[in-house]
Amino acid sequence: MKPFRKICILIFFFLNIFISKILAQSGDGVIADEMFASKNYVQALDEYLKLEKKITTDIELKHRIGTCYLNMHDDKG
Repeated sequence: MKPFRKICILIFFFLNIFISKILAQSGDGVIADEMFASKNYVQALDEYLKLEKKITTDIELKHRIGTCYLNMHDDKG
């Protein structure tokens, strides 16, 4: 019974860390997402670039950064 208990504690510990990281990351991008939704691409880009320094592997974040760059200026020529 003791090995089972140790495994359960380890699983709980790692799940707790994983969930807390997800919640922390989602809270950081709220301002940037609000700016993006209101089509304020310049300020959204600033926030997304700050987030990219913390979260380097998020594909959705990189997509939003690219979208901000594309929509920042009216003249696409």
